[in-house]
Amino acid sequence: MCIPNLYLKTMRYIKSLITIPPWRVIAKMGLILLSSLILSGCGPEALYSNLSETDANTMMGLLLSRNIEAVKMGQKGLFTISVPRHQFAAATDLLKWYGIPGEKFSGIGEVFKKTGIVSSPSEEKIRFMYALSQEIAETLSHFDGVLIARVSLVLPKNDPYTETLTPSSASVFLKFRPGLVPPTLIPQIKTLVMKSVEGLNYDNISVVIAQSESIDYYYPLNTSQRDYASFFGVKIPKSALWKIVFIMVGMILLTSALILGGFFAKQFLVDHWQHTSYFQKTKGTQEIGKTVVVTPSTAPQVTIPPEQIASSSPVTAVPPES
Repeated sequence: MCIPNLYLKTMRYIKSLITIPPWRVIAKMGLILLSSLILSGCGPEALYSNLSETDANTMMGLLLSRNIEAVKMGQKGLFTISVPRHQFAAATDLLKWYGIPGEKFSGIGEVFKKTGIVSSPSEEKIRFMYALSQEIAETLSHFDGVLIARVSLVLPKNDPYTETLTPSSASVFLKFRPGLVPPTLIPQIKTLVMKSVEGLNYDNISVVIAQSESIDYYYPLNTSQRDYASFFGVKIPKSALWKIVFIMVGMILLTSALILGGFFAKQFLVDHWQHTSYFQKTKGTQEIGKTVVVTPSTAPQVTIPPEQIASSSPVTAVPPES
């Protein structure tokens, strides 16, 4: 295929595209752009996985009560909580403030599993201390507002042949949400730990209580009225309103630019097509068999004398001297 024919076919194809109404092309492009923005901003994101049914239901109730569109999916007794991508950060902060999901503690039954291997007395004692501290920490975590609970026990090995006895001791660390630390909680914690460990004295128990420094965004009394705005009947957070307005303004400007660009491109291509067609029809001298068709570009030049122009006699053309 020669290059001129390929060029003409390309121009005909472009001309056929020009006949399509511009509003239809712009509408399709706008629909594709809007669909891409919606799908990229609203895709689900897994928040937590491998959850028990109790933890999953607790998360669902809390997230839905704060207008977060959470979804629960289960498989083989384990559940996954997913939220929209634009609400992922808010859901993470909310669950962190409430301490959900709670810490996992190993019970005595899990620590002392039968493995068929004989353990030494020291290993048995260490495992017993760990299991006992886990049991006490789990009990303390059920206080309202507890985020973190840690218990460390010291049960020394007393030699029966010595008169010096090393007393047992315990240390407790609790971290609460802001404003939820009861003033009379420390004596109750000491009594609970003392009754849980054999031979432990009340004075040998130290308790440290700390408050979380996170900002109280999600305190139940303050979150009943969240800042939401209505945008064409859709309830959205006010913090995301400016993003939607920015996207809408950008789409309007882009559509206007496409309309103007399509109009000027159409005019340019139509003019170019007309000029090319006219040039192909009137170009040079064409030979048909042995007959030569003389066009204005190849016609010989003749000279008419001035005296013949002034007279009434017929005009005789005089060819130029060679």
